[in-house]
Amino acid sequence: MPVELISFTGKQSANDVVFKWTTANEINNSHFVVERSLDGETFEEVTIVKGNGNVNRMINYVSVDKDAALLGATT
Repeated sequence: MPVELISFTGKQSANDVVFKWTTANEINNSHFVVERSLDGETFEEVTIVKGNGNVNRMINYVSVDKDAALLGATT
């Protein structure tokens, strides 16, 4: 498997949603695509986070969705 994921969390912080995840190792990992969905079926890209290629150690990542509050206000 190219990426061994240890944990993934998403938590609201003020008007943003902060995503945090940790990998145990990565093989040829160029990036992660962070997406959001209001219905669990249709997804849209929030951002791309650069991966670490080939590593055999824990790596922590963070991504912030600054438009999350705007989406909630329209539903």
